Amino acid sequence: MSLLARVQSMVWALEPTVLDSLVQVVSRHDAGTRLSDEEIRAAIGRAPGARVDTGYRVENGVGIVPISGVIAKYASQVNDVSQSEGTSCDMILQDMRQALADPNVHAILLQIESPGGAVDGVADTASIIRDAAKIKPVVAFIDDMGASAAYWMACQAGTVYATATAVVGSIGVRTVMVDTSEQTKARGLVVHSIASGPAKAVGQPGVSISPEDRAVVQERVNSLAAIFFSCVQSGRDLSSDELASVTDGRVWIGEQAQAKGLIDGVRTYDAVMA
Repeated sequence: MSLLARVQSMVWALEPTVLDSLVQVVSRHDAGTRLSDEEIRAAIGRAPGARVDTGYRVENGVGIVPISGVIAKYASQVNDVSQSEGTSCDMILQDMRQALADPNVHAILLQIESPGGAVDGVADTASIIRDAAKIKPVVAFIDDMGASAAYWMACQAGTVYATATAVVGSIGVRTVMVDTSEQTKARGLVVHSIASGPAKAVGQPGVSISPEDRAVVQERVNSLAAIFFSCVQSGRDLSSDELASVTDGRVWIGEQAQAKGLIDGVRTYDAVMA
C-alpha cells in the first residue's frame, strides 16, 4: 500500500489545515518529490525551534507526560507521518503506567502541544487517562494547541488548563478520499476492482469515487465522531446543547475555550506546575 493510500484509509481526529497539509506532503512524496525534514515540519504545522519537552520526566513529584505533534497509535506510524515530532498512543500509555506505579509521583500532568492525529487507539488511551484520574490527580495543560485527538485525551483529565493563546477544540473526525481515476487514465492504465461486496472496494486507487462510496465512508466517520462526542460530553460534564455548540469542528482561543466549558482556566505552564 502506498503512503497516500494509507493516509486515505485512516480516519483522522486532526486539525483540518494540518491534515490538508499532510495529504499534500504525502501526495508529493508519492509523485517522487523528496522533502527535507524542515519542509515536512513546516507543512504539518511544526515550526523549527518550537518548544517541545520530549520524554517522560518527573518534576517535584509530578509525572509529566508529553503529547506533542501528530498522534498515531504506534511509534512506527508516528515515524512515517511526522518523524520525531509526533507522539504514539503506546508511548503515552507507557508513560501513564510509569507515573501511576511510581510512589514518588503524586500527580500527573499531560503536557499537550498537538493538532491531533489518527483516531486509532485514541479512545482506549482516553479511557486509560480517565481511569488514572481516579487513582492520582491528572491535569492536562494545553500549550499552544490541543485539537481533535489531543483534546479527546485532554478532556478526560480531572482538570484542563490552557495558555491564553492556545488553540483548543476542532472536535470531530474526518477522512480524505482522493479520486485518482483521471490520473490513472492519463498514465494509460485501467483499474478493475474485483471484490466480494460493493463496500469492500471503497477507496480503491485508480477507480472513480461514487456517491455510494462516499456514503459508506460517511457512516464510518459519523460512528467514530459519536464516540468522540460522548467522551467530551462525559469528560467535561456538558449538556446536550453545550455539546452541540462545540462539535462543529471550530477551535477556540484561551478564554473562549473556557467560556465554552472546554477548559477550566487560562494558566501559564509555571503557574500550573506551582
